[in-house]
Amino acid sequence: MSDKRVSTTAMTSIRRWLLGWLIGGLLVAAVTAGVALYLQVRHEANELFDYQLEAIAVTLPGHISASGAVLSDPRFKEVAEDKVTVAVWDLNGHVLYQSSEKFALTHLEPPGLNYLRAYDQRWRVFVLSGPDRFVQVAQPTWVRDALAARMAWRTVLPIVAGLPLVALFIWVVVGRGLRPLSTLARAIGTRTPDSLAPLASAASVPTEIRPLVSALNTLLGQLAAALQAQRLFVADAAHELRSPLTALKLQLQLVQLEPLEATRAVMLTKLDERLNRMIHLVQQLLMLARSDAAVDSAFAPVNLEALAGEVVGEYAPLAGQKHIDLGLVVRDAGLYWVEGDAAALFVCLRNLVDNAVRYAPAKSRVDVTLAREDGHIVLEVQDEGPGIAHSETERVFDRFYRGIAASKAGAVGSGLGLAIAHRIAEHHHLSLRLHNRAAPHWEASGPARDATEPARDVAGLTVTMVGWRIAPEPVPLENRDVGHDTNHDAKHDPGHGPSHATRGATF
Repeated sequence: MSDKRVSTTAMTSIRRWLLGWLIGGLLVAAVTAGVALYLQVRHEANELFDYQLEAIAVTLPGHISASGAVLSDPRFKEVAEDKVTVAVWDLNGHVLYQSSEKFALTHLEPPGLNYLRAYDQRWRVFVLSGPDRFVQVAQPTWVRDALAARMAWRTVLPIVAGLPLVALFIWVVVGRGLRPLSTLARAIGTRTPDSLAPLASAASVPTEIRPLVSALNTLLGQLAAALQAQRLFVADAAHELRSPLTALKLQLQLVQLEPLEATRAVMLTKLDERLNRMIHLVQQLLMLARSDAAVDSAFAPVNLEALAGEVVGEYAPLAGQKHIDLGLVVRDAGLYWVEGDAAALFVCLRNLVDNAVRYAPAKSRVDVTLAREDGHIVLEVQDEGPGIAHSETERVFDRFYRGIAASKAGAVGSGLGLAIAHRIAEHHHLSLRLHNRAAPHWEASGPARDATEPARDVAGLTVTMVGWRIAPEPVPLENRDVGHDTNHDAKHDPGHGPSHATRGATF
């Protein structure tokens, strides 16, 4: 994390970063080229001067003596300019000739090319051994180095002189290359807060910034969808709340004007029912808002069997009031651990069970079924209610929409239950399917009831949730809490192997 922060802080300007590296790289390249050229020229100069020293030694006149101590002969003019010193010894080591009194070399080196240190300078020396004499020719090495430096500088000088022009060219090219970013910044900066239309098409911008434009367009699209959903939510909520609030106000005024105590008590009871409906509606609106605002988060293992048992236990009293047989049916043995948000899944399943219990007729049956099909977990909520018309299967997930059959049944509802369940299912990447059932209910729901119970050929609705991501059990098996309500009666059907059913209320 710290490395990412450092790198982000270091690059405060792409322009300065590019210019710094390009111009700096150009300077490094020029210096490197100059040094390489200097070394190459010095190497060649050493070879040339070494050949010159050998040539001087070989061509030195044989009759030269101490009387010609100064190289005044025109033939030695170039030798003097090249700071070359010549010394001649006889075979007994006596000096026969010294070309320079200032830099007289008194030490005779071995034959061939050598280096020596004299007069605080480094010298390159060539010694020629003749039949009657030794000839030693020497030259300071700084002469060679100076020549190599001059030649290298003359070569690099045009490059150095052109560096400002190259830097200016780089500045212009970088500025033109970054111009699309400036254009994009101006296009975003001039927008109004409510302008969420896509930016320029990704095909019309350079390849390098296409991912940025595509990401911004995707973000703008998501923001537009979120704002539109928020506007629709506010409009729908205002519409749904306006009428009940107006009715509550009128009913309250009627209660205040009613003189009879008995009639007032009845009116207060109805007012209490309306308030409960309003509370339920507000709760549904809050759950819908939370589901809309949900973001992808790290899911945790959830015991789906325990969660379903908890929901069944919560709605057992309501089912009992309507004489509905509400229960949890587990078809296949095994663990039902899935990846998800436990709180959101509880809300989702509670809305499905709430819909089933509300719209199921009295003395009917509602089953929450868990099963495994081809290794995949399947959760179903089955009821014996009016079902949903085929023409309405696409609309039942819309907010505040109530089907025709549900409206005729007279059940109290807000039309938000399936919308909330569908939104939570999408958040968990689950598929929520609706199916109108016409087969006998006990055959479709799994384990049969008592063998003596006759088959009830009734219609109903089956809501199926598939696509669960199976999770490993987080605790040892012996410590696992099954999660069923202890007030429920668990019964195992011997005719269906490991399957079992937990009934919440049976009448």
